[in-house]
Amino acid sequence: LNPNVTGVSDAVDIKKQLQLLIKVNPKIKNVGVLFNSAEQNSKVQVEQLKAAAKELGLTIVEKGVTQVSEMPQAIDSLMKDSDAIYLPTDNLVASTIKLIADKTNTAKKILFSAEPGMVEGGALITQGVDYYEIGKAAGKLAIEILKNGKKPADLPFQTVPLTDIVINQKTLGILGITIPEDIKSKAKKVSSMLIESFFNTLNAPLKTFEQKLKNDEETLQNQINSFEENDKNRAQISIDIHKNIKKFE
Repeated sequence: LNPNVTGVSDAVDIKKQLQLLIKVNPKIKNVGVLFNSAEQNSKVQVEQLKAAAKELGLTIVEKGVTQVSEMPQAIDSLMKDSDAIYLPTDNLVASTIKLIADKTNTAKKILFSAEPGMVEGGALITQGVDYYEIGKAAGKLAIEILKNGKKPADLPFQTVPLTDIVINQKTLGILGITIPEDIKSKAKKVSSMLIESFFNTLNAPLKTFEQKLKNDEETLQNQINSFEENDKNRAQISIDIHKNIKKFE
């Protein structure tokens, strides 16, 4: 790596994730992985997945795609040979999460994702990275460089720890499975965490805009009221002047 570069990685502890998957269903032996075979980051994750799976006695079934149109057939093929499906942090996969989740849920297959955003889209469970926390960590690095004068070469690359376990309650109901109590007690439900956070973030600019409109409307109404009051005053003054003129006539 270039010594003048630093940053924060979204690399995850894949072995720890697979251990969680096994706890959810100890009968799982074949784990399918869907990924963009043209994305180097995804290929690296698949190799890490295979190494971790070997240690745990699991078999990895690979299915690489390069475009969205290949997804439906790839998912169908993968589900035939897999007990569960693992989704890495992959841009192409993330963009089609709803399609993937619809198919796996219909087939009653566990869909495990590497990050919480895909659980929001319909995957069952994850213990992945939080991109908000990655952003915070990257911001702290920027402060060290821009404000405190440190060189990037002096700041090693960082990773963030895996987040809390996150479960999609709706998907859990569709699959009709029971999550072990020790996992359930530690988990956060997507319905009460991610979705609320997502819509709060989405609506924040709208709420700010609505408040600005309301303030502008009040200001405009006050100006109109002031003009109307001034017009009344001018009209009364004009009437009084005419009355005084009439007196002199």
